[in-house]
Amino acid sequence: MLSEPEYRYGTFRIPPRVGEPAPDLTLTDLRTGNKFRLSDLKGKWVYIDFWATWCGPCRGAMEQIAREGDQVEKAFEGKVVVLTISLDDTQEPIKPYLEKMGASEKARHCWSGEGGWQSPAGQAFVIRSIPFAVLIDPEGKIAWRGYPGIFGSLVNQIAQHVNPAKP
Repeated sequence: MLSEPEYRYGTFRIPPRVGEPAPDLTLTDLRTGNKFRLSDLKGKWVYIDFWATWCGPCRGAMEQIAREGDQVEKAFEGKVVVLTISLDDTQEPIKPYLEKMGASEKARHCWSGEGGWQSPAGQAFVIRSIPFAVLIDPEGKIAWRGYPGIFGSLVNQIAQHVNPAKP
């Protein structure tokens, strides 16, 4: 890794910051096998959780999404799309892992391609550790980036930026 060209010369990449446009990615929906672009979701809030099957702490974030998927849909009346993007090197371990853990049907589980940290998603968002999450506003700009679960519930985390439906 340290012998790779970007490390030999001390390149330091700055991740996209809050208020900046989110990188556009082509992702594979693991349920359907269809490819789509992140920009296809413009007009909605998009919560992205970056994870991998080999990441122990990621399990908690994925379980939270599984538990709270219905609550997110109800609280925000379909204005929020929840994506999970796996940084696994290959697709093979992902589907069995999602099935075993009872992954949420309310989230769209994706893969951005081979390479793990060097995958298109890992590179575009400059992911340095996982679990990691990003919230993108309807205009396609980053509204928040950080570690999932710091606000307690997923609904509370998203509600910091999105006005939930009033009862």
